[in-house]
Order: sequence, then structure tokens, then C-alpha cells
Amino acid sequence: MAFNIQLPFKLDITQELQELKQAFSCKKCNNLLSKPITLNTCGHSLCESCLDNKKLQCLICKCPYNEIDITESPDADTVVQCIQNIESILNRTAKENLSVTMEKSFEIVMIQTRMKRNHQGETALHLACKRGQLNKVQELIKSGVDINATDWGNWSPLHEAVHGNHYDCVELLLKSRALIDIPGGFYTTPLHKAISCEKDNIVELLLKYGADKEAIDQAGQTPLEYVVDKKKLTHYKKIISDAAYIPKVYIDKDIVAYSRKLSRERITFLNNHGVKFVNELDFRLKNEATHLIMLDNVLAVEVLLAIVKGIFVVNESWMSILPPKVLAFECIPKKYRCAIQNSIENNLQRKPRLFTDINFHIINHESEVEIYNMNVKKTDLRSLIEAGGGKVVLRSPALRTVENEMCLPYHARNSEQLKQCCNYIIYDVHNEPVLMYNMKELQHRSSKWLIDCILQFKILD
Repeated sequence: MAFNIQLPFKLDITQELQELKQAFSCKKCNNLLSKPITLNTCGHSLCESCLDNKKLQCLICKCPYNEIDITESPDADTVVQCIQNIESILNRTAKENLSVTMEKSFEIVMIQTRMKRNHQGETALHLACKRGQLNKVQELIKSGVDINATDWGNWSPLHEAVHGNHYDCVELLLKSRALIDIPGGFYTTPLHKAISCEKDNIVELLLKYGADKEAIDQAGQTPLEYVVDKKKLTHYKKIISDAAYIPKVYIDKDIVAYSRKLSRERITFLNNHGVKFVNELDFRLKNEATHLIMLDNVLAVEVLLAIVKGIFVVNESWMSILPPKVLAFECIPKKYRCAIQNSIENNLQRKPRLFTDINFHIINHESEVEIYNMNVKKTDLRSLIEAGGGKVVLRSPALRTVENEMCLPYHARNSEQLKQCCNYIIYDVHNEPVLMYNMKELQHRSSKWLIDCILQFKILD
């Protein structure tokens, strides 16, 4: 049996490997295929041990089969062995600190168990970590929950375990490969939290697992800049992580799609394959959608919205892959691939959205403005800003107040010119105001600049 696997375009080794692992994983146990067999009636592959010969029915699609329809898959077995060999080489390379580097060093896994939230957005894992309930933490992790889930204040279970000084819970989360540098409230990483709370044993544990000593919080401070004791500072600087830490990031296995031009027949067809759809209003206002189906290569406001939300934008070829894939990197339109991939990666790693902690005041947009052949309304700009985590203010920022603000927006930190600017006045590029601010705390920028930031997924100088 031959396998035709289309790998993502211009992706790093890690992501290609994850795509292969997903293609050659058993749909019942979710592990790599072991002694793989294929059902000729429906084409699904399973581990030999996962096959239920009593029912003679495919566990995935419920299609009936006879024993003569079962065939061994030696080709799949060979591919699985290659995947395991590649993983072994990459792990050994990371430990030996050789020159092979990967931009996206994380593993993508599917959420198996959803958790409810309380009024503060906390999950059962947050509460167990806060209380130091190690057995409960272990039970939840084993059930396949998202161990990086953040509450309404952006705090993760790892932050809670650190704050509560629950060493065993912190160690278990790290062994389970939680995001070690996840930015919480005020962009505070777990290492920031451990040092500011003077949890010395946890600081050492985080550093041994490779926590970033150079991570910057909202005030522009690294974790080590909060160390008061000089002896401790010297000690912390000398700690080197034992091995490369590759965290897990979690994605929902359910697909919720939106498409403005998709026919009713195609929607029904995808519904029958487990894809849910949302209407235009819900796509704009809510965060339920996971995929935007783009039937042409024409830039539209919904594509920009998908980018700032960090969801997949897929072309028409995605609909020909059955069952529809959650991780659809190879179906991303090439023209916007870089921005879409960066936004998805940003979302998976629970980083702040593109415009988080930035205020925008929109002027001179009483009528539609043409930008990149799109007719952009003021309401569109507002939707893009708010979906990107920014805030639209009705009054122009006052000079007397912006000068006292000290905040480094997360995605502007690499810009010398704009790293301290969290107030922008957005104007129509065809109708420039006479007076334009160019202060470090307040800038005038055109609506075209705003869209360019989205298309490159960074705050542009």
C-alpha cells in the first residue's frame, strides 16, 4: 500500500514531523501505529491490538467489514520506524547541543478532555495546582486536559503552582512539558513569579528545565533583574539546563469553520464529516471558529480577522482531505503563509495577541477606505483591533496622561522606535491630519499601517 503524504511548505523539521505523526497515528489510541493494519472497505488504519474483530465494524466510521478486508500495512510500519528514528536523532542532537536548530520547538497535541471554568476563568487544574493537590493534578494531566489553559487574568496552572510554592506540582507540570515561559498577567513568566515570590527551590528547578532568563515582562524587566541578593544572582546565572526542553501546546480536536462563499451543499458535506460552521456575526464577535475557508486568493477583512485571532486560514484543497484535518498547515494560502503561521504559533503558545495593551483612536474614517483592493469601514478597523486584543478609545489620548504610562506592548518589544508606544491615532492614508504626533508614547499611523502590521504579524516601525 503506497502513502502519498503532502508535507507543509517551508515549515521547520518539528512541524513536518508532527504532521507525519498525526498521519500515521491510530485513530483509536492516538499513538503511533503499532503493527498497523488497514481496512480495505473504508481505508482507515489502526493498530492490530485496537481492532475489534467481534463487531466487524470500523471503530472510526462504523463501516462494516469482513476478515478478508483486513490487510497488513508494512509501508506504514516502515514510516513509523522512520518517525521514531528521526525523533531519536533530534532528541540526541538537542542534548548534545549541536548546530541543528528549530524555530518552533514545541509539540502539538490534541485536547482529549475539556475543563469547565469558574467565574475567574480557572479550570480544575488551576485549582488543584493552587491547592497543591498533586494526585488531582496527575489525574487531570493523564486525562488529556490542556495543561497550559489560562484564566481570565492570563495565569496558567504553572503560575499557580509556583505562587503556592508547590514544588511537586511544578515538577510534574514541567515533566509533562507545560509551557515553561508562558507569559501571564503583565507578561510575567513562571520564572518572574518564582523570583518575585522568593521561591528559591522552584527558581532553581525552572532554570534547570531551561526557563528563559531574558524574558521581558510588561515593565521591561527580566526575571534576574528582580533578584535582590547578589549571591543568589550569581548562583542563578551559573545554572545551565540539563537538556533541551520541548513543551507541549494544545489544540482542540473539533473543527469550527466559517466561509462567506461556500455553497450549502459543501457545508452539508463537511457537516457530515464532523465540521461545524458559524455565521458571519459569530465569526466576527466570538472566538469559536478554528478554520476560515478561503475559496479565492483575494484578501478580505475576514482573512485579517482570522490572522489576529490566530486561527487556520485554509484554501479549497483542505476540503478534499477526508476526514478534514485540524492541523492544516499545508493548506494555508502561500501568499499569506508567514503571517498565518506566526499567528497560529503565537496562539498555541498562549502569547498575547498582536494589539494587546495598545489603545487606538480612529479619525477621518467616516466613509469606506480602499486598502489593498478592500473597502475597509471604520467598524472593520474596530473589529480588527479588538479581535487583536487592542482597545478602541472614543477620545484622542491626552498628552498629560500618556507621558505617565509605562508599558511595553508584547509585540512591539523588538522595535526601538515603538517599544514604549501604547497609544495610536489611526487616520485615513488619503486624508492625513495637519498635526501628527511622533512621541515615544503616542504616534499617528495610517489604517494601511494597521493592516500591514497584521499581514506581517508584528508592530511595524
